Amino acid sequence: MRWRMLPTTLLLVCTGACMSAPKTVQQPESFINLKRPERIWVTKSSGEQMVVDRPRLFGDTLFGHAAGQQEVWFPLSQARLVEARQIDRVRTGVLIGAGATGLLYLLSQVAGSGTSADRNDIDRPEMIVVLPLRIPPFR
Repeated sequence: MRWRMLPTTLLLVCTGACMSAPKTVQQPESFINLKRPERIWVTKSSGEQMVVDRPRLFGDTLFGHAAGQQEVWFPLSQARLVEARQIDRVRTGVLIGAGATGLLYLLSQVAGSGTSADRNDIDRPEMIVVLPLRIPPFR
């Protein structure tokens, strides 16, 4: 029963494990141009809040798509607060470490599931395999 839940649990953990909750961006111009975020959260000077998908800057104007794929254009100077999800290094490291540990555990279980050589087999000559080896003479 618990093994059936494993893929679902892993999917949920991996989906958001490397990203943080939206954090305030100190320099929105350079962040948007360099990081190309998929989504940002903007609070305008008027207090209006919106989610902008695929934001791009053209000069000082922010362009993107709001809810319902409606295009939005407005000067970035009207934005009082810009937030975006960013890569969380600690969570990413934990995810990679957990994945590597799980992989090593799986490999150890697979490798340990075969039959091993028994100490008593060494005394039986039929269990020893001798490979013919030809060494060419030196000239």
